[in-house]
Amino acid sequence: MYRSYNNRSRNRSSKGMMIILALTLGVVIYSVKSFFFDEMAIASGNNMNKEQIELIVKEYLQNNPELIADSLKAAHEKTMKESEEKAKVAISSRKKEIESTKTSPFEGKNDADVVIVEFFDYRCGYCKTANKTVNQLVAEDKNLKVIFKQYPILGEDSYLAAKSALAIFEMDAKKYVTFHNKLMEIKQINKESINNLVKELGFDFAMFEQTMTKKSIEEELTRIRDLAKDVNINGTPAFIINGELIPGALDLDNFKAKIAEIRKNKSK
Repeated sequence: MYRSYNNRSRNRSSKGMMIILALTLGVVIYSVKSFFFDEMAIASGNNMNKEQIELIVKEYLQNNPELIADSLKAAHEKTMKESEEKAKVAISSRKKEIESTKTSPFEGKNDADVVIVEFFDYRCGYCKTANKTVNQLVAEDKNLKVIFKQYPILGEDSYLAAKSALAIFEMDAKKYVTFHNKLMEIKQINKESINNLVKELGFDFAMFEQTMTKKSIEEELTRIRDLAKDVNINGTPAFIINGELIPGALDLDNFKAKIAEIRKNKSK
């Protein structure tokens, strides 16, 4: 199941690159079309052949390399802007689902004025760093709510870790955060290290193994993958804070600044 999703991710990336290349080519052609028309007219009058015309175009691009760089930049910016707009619409339309805690664990105040939704992978180094920042935020700010979305994108061990965390959540929701934080501290996550942690924390191991096979866990991970795709999340960590997508980790000061900005806007 993980592999099939990974293949779809690669296919989307390939399509994205093809779109960017096509846009770039279009911008380059548009930028130099007046030059082409002038040279073609001259070439026609001079009875120049295809090779001679191609040489003129090649020399022009070599003498004006900034055209290609500018075109790549413009195409990238256009694609990014379109993706951001699409993500905003998707986040707005699926806000209730994104912030639902019916099947997703959370910590903090249930009716907090600021909601942070985190998409993460237990094997992601940046996620491990971000987790320390999030823990500090929740400890200092008693009016925050952090919702955890398991988004395993770094291999089979990531998928296994996500399933194990959701299994613990189903077994005892109150102990999820403890398990989550301990799992984030493990450098080499695999079946053995996960099982050792389950036993170390005193969970019923037989029940844990049985819970891991539940269909509800597979369904939750599928929902999160589809949700991440819909709101244009392609890596971890990624945060949605009160409806705004923030890809990548923020440091503590930037998190606090963003939260303060949200509260200020709410008070207007």
